[in-house]
Amino acid sequence: LNDLLGDKPPEESAEWFFKQVRQLGEDGDVERSDLYHLATALQTAPSAEREKAVRNVVIGFGKLPPKSRGTALPLVLDLAESFTAQAVLPPGETRKHTRLAENLVRIAQV
Repeated sequence: LNDLLGDKPPEESAEWFFKQVRQLGEDGDVERSDLYHLATALQTAPSAEREKAVRNVVIGFGKLPPKSRGTALPLVLDLAESFTAQAVLPPGETRKHTRLAENLVRIAQV
């Protein structure tokens, strides 16, 4: 966990996190991604470390310059739309998620 996020300032942690998320939309090898490694590290980390890592990214997002926040926000909104659209489909119908959404689901299942 420290190797990935360490004690970086919040802004750096947020920039790193969103850069990794953007790359998930491009790369096909999720298991080799830093976010996958972060997810596995978070699984075994004490709750205080998990909370610190998440809090650092969230605080960092708020401290990012408007231009940087502006590039991250559409990413978050697209993901929310992808998952919301899937949730409101009639039973038995499916919708193809974006590559990013599919990769995030794979990471969440770690």
